[in-house]
Amino acid sequence: QARQWSTSIALLEIFIVAIFSFILGTWLTRQLSLLKVASETIAKDGPGFQVNIKGNDEISQVASSFNQMSLNLSDSYLSLKETLRAQKKITEIANRNEAFVSAVLSSSLDAIININEQGIIIEFNHVAEDIFGFTRNEAMGSLMQELIIPLKYRQQHHDGFKKYLETGENNIFNQRLQLEGLHKNGHVFPIELTISPIINESETIFTSFIRDISEQEQHKEELLLSAA
Repeated sequence: QARQWSTSIALLEIFIVAIFSFILGTWLTRQLSLLKVASETIAKDGPGFQVNIKGNDEISQVASSFNQMSLNLSDSYLSLKETLRAQKKITEIANRNEAFVSAVLSSSLDAIININEQGIIIEFNHVAEDIFGFTRNEAMGSLMQELIIPLKYRQQHHDGFKKYLETGENNIFNQRLQLEGLHKNGHVFPIELTISPIINESETIFTSFIRDISEQEQHKEELLLSAA
């Protein structure tokens, strides 16, 4: 009889343990299933989804951490969307500006030459090609003073350029100047130019508007000779 009681008690304990294990397993599976559904929802619709938390056990703590991670990802996601939206607007503006600049360069009656702070040519429009004889590909990336400035003016140009970069002082910007330019074939000819600095966040770009005034100068000489 004692053996029967012992066996019955053992079986009852096994049954009770099985019941509790089943209940606990079902509950854990349900909680983990909620986390699985939440993960799939985030993957489909984006972060921000929150799991309903009940209790303060280990699974609830995991769910709480999941919710916090979802909120953090949501903030980062929104920030990224705002950044991408801003970059898209900047790109659109840049494209419009590029199209505008391209139209100005192609329709200008003056030669337009841009150089950076190192004196390197970064823009050389079609009129500049006609006036100086160099193609745009030949001019781009070259030092302006060695390409189109006559030898006798190069030191003066170098010193004035260096002084402006060091002190900001100048006496030639936004004024009409009559100088001489150097053609690709080596001959020197009179030019009229205006130089304007364009200052942005990273560096200063120097834009020169240049005209060949050879015909005007020749006409002046002819008038002087006829008057004499």
